[in-house]
Amino acid sequence: MQLFTRNAEDTKFNDEEFDLIIMFDVLEHVNDPDKALSEVTRILKKNGIFHTFIPCERHSIYWLSEKMLGFHTKERTAGHIQRFSRKTICMKISETMEIRQKRYSFHLIGSIMDYGLFTALLNKRLADKFWNENKFYTKQNKYAKFSTKFMNKLLETASAVAYMESKILIRVPYLATGIHITAKRIV
Repeated sequence: MQLFTRNAEDTKFNDEEFDLIIMFDVLEHVNDPDKALSEVTRILKKNGIFHTFIPCERHSIYWLSEKMLGFHTKERTAGHIQRFSRKTICMKISETMEIRQKRYSFHLIGSIMDYGLFTALLNKRLADKFWNENKFYTKQNKYAKFSTKFMNKLLETASAVAYMESKILIRVPYLATGIHITAKRIV
């Protein structure tokens, strides 16, 4: 098995080269998600499997916040230039693939915590601390400051709560702002 990282809109791979493509947290960052999905279809073998996770920020707290603030916090703090609904992303994928399974995550508690975190990251000092000292992104220093240890414990706890909520509600689309899709190429 090999792992590749490429431009999602132009991978430079041959047609029908892969049996499996996994794409997590990508489509919300690309300029042309339709082109990226066309590229997935092009390089995926017929009957090949595509598995993806996509934040669906077109609804719930993210939509409400954008209407109230006039901007999307995750665009400013995490580069989310696309905002999908569960329905629209499923329709896009269904154009060339058969969706075999849908799972859901970031329900009410998880999405509120996620929203709170990324809104807090609008503060440059907090953002610098988060991106430079977050245990999920950087190697930890055993002599880290109390504030860093506290932040990481808070992130760890919030992640565990969001995970448990998603585990319990994995088949429930309501209030979910994350969708996990497994699809099979049919064309």
